[in-house]
Amino acid sequence: MNLIVTNGNIFDYCRLFHIFVCIKSNVMSRDPLKISQLKQRFGKVNSFTAVDLRRFYTSYELVISDEAFRARIHRLAKMGVLQRIGHGTYRLGEQMIFIPTITTLTKKIYGAIHTQFPYASTSIWHTSTLNEFMVHQPFKFNLIVEVEKDAAESVFYFIKEKFKNVYLNPNAEIYQNYIAGKTDSIIVKSMVSESPTQDIYNVMTPTIEKILVDIYCDKVIYAAFQGKEMQNIYRNVFNKYTVNLSTLSRYALRRGKKEEIDAYLERLELGIKNKPV
Repeated sequence: MNLIVTNGNIFDYCRLFHIFVCIKSNVMSRDPLKISQLKQRFGKVNSFTAVDLRRFYTSYELVISDEAFRARIHRLAKMGVLQRIGHGTYRLGEQMIFIPTITTLTKKIYGAIHTQFPYASTSIWHTSTLNEFMVHQPFKFNLIVEVEKDAAESVFYFIKEKFKNVYLNPNAEIYQNYIAGKTDSIIVKSMVSESPTQDIYNVMTPTIEKILVDIYCDKVIYAAFQGKEMQNIYRNVFNKYTVNLSTLSRYALRRGKKEEIDAYLERLELGIKNKPV
């Protein structure tokens, strides 16, 4: 028995501790999610980790099992209070998935490719999609068609038979001489393996994580999105939509640019906690 003597009074320390835990657990059980306190604690940060979240809840209850903690996170996410943006990384708010613009031309070309090459992994998007994130709007846009490397040349010739201004993996010279001054050129590129894509209205398009990495890596064909505009794009995307940091980091690693992009995100001071893959 652990006894404490104070001013001549004897207290059972273990019993007092047990009463304290019971009172605290009883208070927590009435409001286990603590949503208002959660928003007050994390409302001004762009991201926080599972460790931060667990520390928050243990300030209200001394003991919380792993199973109960996972269930609480799942419930918060289902309610739209919490969104997962990476492995063990979260932010407040309902998940907002970015959906690229699907133009008539985009759908037509993708449908033709998919019919002719049904087993070739393909992704397609129109660069005008990025207009909503930019300050200075470009007047010329391109349609980007990415196809797995072995099929890229065949797809290029297939599209070239049906459309004008089609180019395959253009270098800087080709881009400046033949593409930069035109609008709605079609650029066929070899797709990086394991590229993150999504199905939008039966059209496979890149995810926002892939687009962010690509405009950083491919400075020739995405020349209009470099410098200050790329900063605007990154900041506005992160402010408006859910960006999965794990997906972004894995794809950046596939492109050999993970360290550079991690450093770039830090320089932008987005307030995110980017955990390693």
